[in-house]
Amino acid sequence: MAKIEPAMRSPNHRTKVNRAMSKEKLTAEELQEQYEQGIRYFAYKNLSGEDFQGLYIPGVKFSHSNLNDVNFTGANLEGLSIVECGSIDGTIFDGANLTHSDIYRTTATYADFSNADLRYSTFSRMTFDSANFYRANLSFCRTTEQTSFRHCDFSQAILKYANFLEVGFEGNCIFTDVDFEGCLFRYSAEGSNYFNFCKNKDPEDMRHYFVPNISEDCLEKAYILKPHSNLSHADFSQIKCLANEVGTGGLDKLDLSYANLSHANLSLADLSNTHLRNTKLTKIPPMRFNNINLNCANLSHTLLLRIYIYGGSLKQVKLDFCQIIATSIKDTDFSGSSLRYASFKNSHLRNVSFRDCQFEHTDFTNTYIYGDAQIPPEVDLSQAHLLPADAPYPDPLFG
Repeated sequence: MAKIEPAMRSPNHRTKVNRAMSKEKLTAEELQEQYEQGIRYFAYKNLSGEDFQGLYIPGVKFSHSNLNDVNFTGANLEGLSIVECGSIDGTIFDGANLTHSDIYRTTATYADFSNADLRYSTFSRMTFDSANFYRANLSFCRTTEQTSFRHCDFSQAILKYANFLEVGFEGNCIFTDVDFEGCLFRYSAEGSNYFNFCKNKDPEDMRHYFVPNISEDCLEKAYILKPHSNLSHADFSQIKCLANEVGTGGLDKLDLSYANLSHANLSLADLSNTHLRNTKLTKIPPMRFNNINLNCANLSHTLLLRIYIYGGSLKQVKLDFCQIIATSIKDTDFSGSSLRYASFKNSHLRNVSFRDCQFEHTDFTNTYIYGDAQIPPEVDLSQAHLLPADAPYPDPLFG
């Protein structure tokens, strides 16, 4: 995507200038001076058109401010926060350090993120229109609900292990030579990759795609949550904030029937950016799967550590050698599944059914089983806790 001159970046420039008049003007020199005095939070400021090239201002926070047509080329903005600033139209972040940034409820039309470092950043309720992500690094970033990319250029961008569960792609987005390794997408609960804006028409430019509408070969290394998907050896522990993807559609009502998850790591195990000194590991939220459909899936040799599965359907699943450790499973049907050498050690199983399952050396050590799980009498449950269906959970759940 070619560089966009300031005059081209703001189609409604006059309207934006009028709005900027109501905010206090802040020049680059004034911002640098106040930053050096220890000020990090700037609200209701007008920075439009200012040149902040190469500035070192990590941790700066902008709220309800005018950031249109600002030049942040090469600036160090690590930990940047942009909250409800309306828009960052025409703003340039070329080569800027935006790691661990948080941009919330802001539109970005013709914004330039080319060559920017956006690793571990979060985009919440964002609309990117004709934005440039050429050679940008978005590894380990996260997008939340109501975030969309329209006519954006991702050429040669890096999206390794990015969490794109809550994102939509519209119009003509470009994905030339993109690194999608471990990038996480999902189909809708209805099993579709898109929905139409117009109820009575189906033109492609009116579609909202959940997964980029490109060749499957280009997405070979991406993790796409859909029926029959091949997720063998997938490492979900590298993807950030999966523990929070509940109640917003992220991991709810997944259909992974006939998917291959053999040898996959579905655990929230990556603590590389957690300060363990002041962290209680028992307080780290687990990943949650509500109403997940894994019927006939292959989960052999899969590791599920500290997972919540509620209302799941795991009929005829291959769970041989699967390690289901310290996991809470409720209202879930395992009927007809293969559980050879599987382990449910330290897990809680409430209102589950193992009817017609195949057991061989299945480990129920310190497993809490609430009610009749329809486990055959020949299966060794001597190390399990067999409790009434309505027995309370221990506190803490996983001591």
